[in-house]
Amino acid sequence: MAQKRVRKWAREYLAQNGPSTAEQVQQYIQQKSKRGYSVRSIAMIMVRDPMIRNIHKVTHKGGITEPYSVNLWEKKGEEK
Repeated sequence: MAQKRVRKWAREYLAQNGPSTAEQVQQYIQQKSKRGYSVRSIAMIMVRDPMIRNIHKVTHKGGITEPYSVNLWEKKGEEK
């Protein structure tokens, strides 16, 4: 049941805000939920959702660290 709720919130966020990273989705879900979810767990739930797809990777420059890549996610067409 918790995964269904997280999928619903992820779809809701992506529908409102367009392509986003798993970290942005996770921050939104943290506000809606009393339970904590890691960015990795959110990404794993989104990977398995047929209504959400991975667009491409974006590279961010790290402040002191080396550059790192994150995935951008978007909601597919209308739900059935």
